[in-house]
Amino acid sequence: EMETRRATIFTVEIIALLIATCSIWGLPGQAIDLKQLKLYSDSSMPATERLRGLVGLLEEEVQSPTESHIGWGGGKIDHDYTMTQIALGISHVAKETPEARHWLKSKLKESNSTEAEEVLKIALGLARDPSVATCLAELLKRPGNPNRRALAAFAIGESGSVVHIPDLLNALNDAYSFEHCGDVGEAETAIFPVRRAAYLALRRLNVKVLKPNPDDEFKYEVDRASAIKAIVPALQSPDNTMASSAIRAIGRVGGSTASEALQNYIELNRENPDKKELVIQATAAQSCIP
Repeated sequence: EMETRRATIFTVEIIALLIATCSIWGLPGQAIDLKQLKLYSDSSMPATERLRGLVGLLEEEVQSPTESHIGWGGGKIDHDYTMTQIALGISHVAKETPEARHWLKSKLKESNSTEAEEVLKIALGLARDPSVATCLAELLKRPGNPNRRALAAFAIGESGSVVHIPDLLNALNDAYSFEHCGDVGEAETAIFPVRRAAYLALRRLNVKVLKPNPDDEFKYEVDRASAIKAIVPALQSPDNTMASSAIRAIGRVGGSTASEALQNYIELNRENPDKKELVIQATAAQSCIP
């Protein structure tokens, strides 16, 4: 129950972050009317039918992107923002049943649009499907589309993919920001949506992230030991590919705790012929840690 409450709080925080000061209602003439996204909450319709409608909205947005304009709340609504809202709607329905997620994966295979694929993968990640985490990490590194990148960061956390913790650590320094208008008489504040999303995702993965300066909301300090602790269980995976990813992730986090974790792995598996290549990889990763 506590875990469910934490997940709900995180989801509410990221949605609040992404729609900060924006009205979700579109203006006349926009490519799609975002009020149609209420479709996701109509529980009288089967999940797959709602997903079909939402994916239809996605395809429509890809073909006819929303022109940038200011929403009723004063924030910018554009193609990136609209795609993000569609991803959120799809993810809510995909969480409901395994059948809904299976249907969504089938649509992902059929897609011939890179943009649509990105949104579907974000939605699957938000629905806690770890199979798309590597693609989300790649999306997180690319420039542009800050709302989508922020949601991709958050989706990595929801998917439980600890091997991508280093990518989230890097995202804590993301340069994109926008000015948030406060109440009358208050100064504008710079908001860093990708940094905030990465912070929330890391918390979701049990990594301790602190704010050493209370006056700087988006400057973070990471407890590397907690990051290594979160990744170490993946080293024990019977899947050597997963163990290999964990070794790379630990090496990327770096620090004395990382070196110790790799040394323990080497000692435990030195005589195991099935782990020979992994031991070589761990030794190389350890040697690269300053």
